[in-house]
Amino acid sequence: MLTEYYDQQARAAQRILGNQGSLMLNLIESLKHVRTYAWIVAGLAILGSFACFYLSMDAYDGRDG
Repeated sequence: MLTEYYDQQARAAQRILGNQGSLMLNLIESLKHVRTYAWIVAGLAILGSFACFYLSMDAYDGRDG
């Protein structure tokens, strides 16, 4: 019964929004998995660490002024 509901929801999303609706529905479904959240958190942590490293290197580049 759940699969039938999902199929109806997918058809409605594609009818209303086209292929973008299907893509958004797949993205929302993938966010229900714990592994997806883990990858998002890891990616944000890596980006944050590179940003902090870049800003610290820019602040201490040896130039006066």
